[in-house]
Amino acid sequence: MTIRPAAPADLPAILRLTAATPEAPIWSPAAYESYLAQIHPENQLILVEDGGDPIGFIAGHTVAGVCELESIAVAPANRRSGLGTCLLRALTAWAVSRGAAKVELEVRAGNHSAISFYQRNQFHTDGLRPAYYRNPEEDALLMSLPLPPLDSVSSSFPPQID
Repeated sequence: MTIRPAAPADLPAILRLTAATPEAPIWSPAAYESYLAQIHPENQLILVEDGGDPIGFIAGHTVAGVCELESIAVAPANRRSGLGTCLLRALTAWAVSRGAAKVELEVRAGNHSAISFYQRNQFHTDGLRPAYYRNPEEDALLMSLPLPPLDSVSSSFPPQID
């Protein structure tokens, strides 16, 4: 398996992955294209592939020392295999390299599987945003993960998958 920054040619595969992940945020193709063009260094979309086939991605954005985890998706056949954790580690390595002190995210309060995943990966709950999501309306749980300073870790991006 390979983990790497996604490229514009990966857009069709990313759109297929999001279509197979109904709990993922719904972005327009143009929003993904903006990340894939890599013209804004504060945005990163990371892809994991197996034999050249994209099987997961994670998107993040850094601002004011914070990395916002925007989206994560893993192909249904590859879920619960550790790929989500590998993608999360890749995003945190990138965030540390950009000087971020923490990763933040919102998750549907009823998405117990995702909440459990983030808790297993050391995220803690910071609060609640009432009625944050639509279709259906639902609260957002705010979660964050503190990151070590760049000079205290050996942060390489993209990291290797074991």
